[in-house]
Amino acid sequence: MMKQSFLPILSNEPRILILGSLPGDLSIKKNQYYAHPQNRFWKILEIIKY
Repeated sequence: MMKQSFLPILSNEPRILILGSLPGDLSIKKNQYYAHPQNRFWKILEIIKY
């Protein structure tokens, strides 16, 4: 099975670039970045409050 990633989320004037790997199976199934409940991405992003 060949996997594909999501399209990038872009704004007109980006200030932050977040690079990652191919989304996991659960993320692809839910069509949501970092969807696995054990993924710490959103918790870390909330802490640093870019």
